Amino acid sequence: MAASQPRPSELGRAELFSGTPRFLLSVEKGPSAELVAQVRGELASGASGVAAYVTTNKSKKTHFGVFVLRNSITLAGLTGYLDEVSGKAKIDVLYVDDDLRGRGVGTLLVNAFERAVVDAGGSKISLVSLSYQAPAFYERLGYRRCHAQTGWPASASNVWLEKDLEASPPPEASAAEVLGDDVTFELQSPPDEAAAAAVADGLQAHNIGVWETLGYPPGAPPGTGPAILVTARRGDKLLGALHGNRLFDLFAVSAWVVVESERRNGVGTALVGALRDELRSGSSIDRTRMITVTLPHALASDATQAALKAAQFVPVYDDGDGMLWEGRPVGALDTLTEVDSMHRFFTAWANGEIPKSPENIEYLTSRMVDAFVIVRPNGAAYSKSQLTKLVLDEYGQAAAAPIDIQLRSIAVRRACRCYDAWLVVYENWRVPRAASSEDQGFGCRTSALLSFDVASGTTVWEHIHRTALQKAPAPQTL
Repeated sequence: MAASQPRPSELGRAELFSGTPRFLLSVEKGPSAELVAQVRGELASGASGVAAYVTTNKSKKTHFGVFVLRNSITLAGLTGYLDEVSGKAKIDVLYVDDDLRGRGVGTLLVNAFERAVVDAGGSKISLVSLSYQAPAFYERLGYRRCHAQTGWPASASNVWLEKDLEASPPPEASAAEVLGDDVTFELQSPPDEAAAAAVADGLQAHNIGVWETLGYPPGAPPGTGPAILVTARRGDKLLGALHGNRLFDLFAVSAWVVVESERRNGVGTALVGALRDELRSGSSIDRTRMITVTLPHALASDATQAALKAAQFVPVYDDGDGMLWEGRPVGALDTLTEVDSMHRFFTAWANGEIPKSPENIEYLTSRMVDAFVIVRPNGAAYSKSQLTKLVLDEYGQAAAAPIDIQLRSIAVRRACRCYDAWLVVYENWRVPRAASSEDQGFGCRTSALLSFDVASGTTVWEHIHRTALQKAPAPQTL
């Protein structure tokens, strides 16, 4: 049965540079294996420049395995590899059976791998370990923490560690001294597939047990789905595709390819934008807090990195294979929450209901970009520093006659598809709480431009323009 084409998405009509869509984005939730294979086949065979782009990866890897066996049964092991071009190695999996833990087996495995890497010309080892697994163990062996992502899973973290190797690695310990005479200790390159699979299965079984205690469904690893496939087409021509799935509370992009001729035409940015729109809607992926993309060095062209930056991603860690980038799915709901929170702050500030503390002043200033400007109803333009001074001077001004700030007729729309910028238009009325028919307060129509700041993880205000309104509505409270 032929695979169906991805269904067009309303959010996918990308008008990036003119009023005419230059390509059509399609979002497929839970794509079939046949559809994913079809898209990959199109990119591999029909997309000019992709094959040459991928073959620029000159990486050559030497794989290692260190195993502890008893009667041909794998009890513990470590698998990893060395990139001979960069001189950097990576530990993929380390697993020790419960019966062997606490006896120095893990140290034995890591030391053996380090010696093999040094002998092969390597200079550094990196790895990833969940916070409930072994970061402290690696730190005792001289590894240092470089980055962490929370939400792997629930309140746990995914921790990146690395170590610079010395020319003289630790002396080799006798496996018999640690394990006894009835075991076999083997360093293999390449590693035996069955032994490597046994190590991976042992670690997976251990992880599933932990995941179940954290409330995830029993049996199935939470990182197996659901998946999303985003494609960009012009007519029948495939211009690019993005594929990934949820990993715990994050969404990990596993493939992101744009044909060479379209890499400066906004296709890459639009693919990521469509994914973020889908995630922020909440209809496909629950609990998604962050999007991660690992960009291999061989694919890290200026255009690709520019597309990620335009989509408000930031590079956070180089693990040797590539650079890890992070971004967040932030949308209209977050923007409305910020507008409401800020006006509640101004209400409490004017009424003297919150302290004039450094923390509250920091809250105010942190919500404005450095180039922030507000144009008031009288036409006067205030910078961030000028508005901050004005707000400080007005603290508690309404304490004797408290006011409420009411928000009405709120409309939100995306201001730019290339990054998270939102235009919010609304009426805000400053109304005395004890208002009479003769004292209805005053109001403004406000147009505000807000965006998401990745560095601080908050929604920030870029520009505000206010126009005075003539008559207030009947007094109401928020």
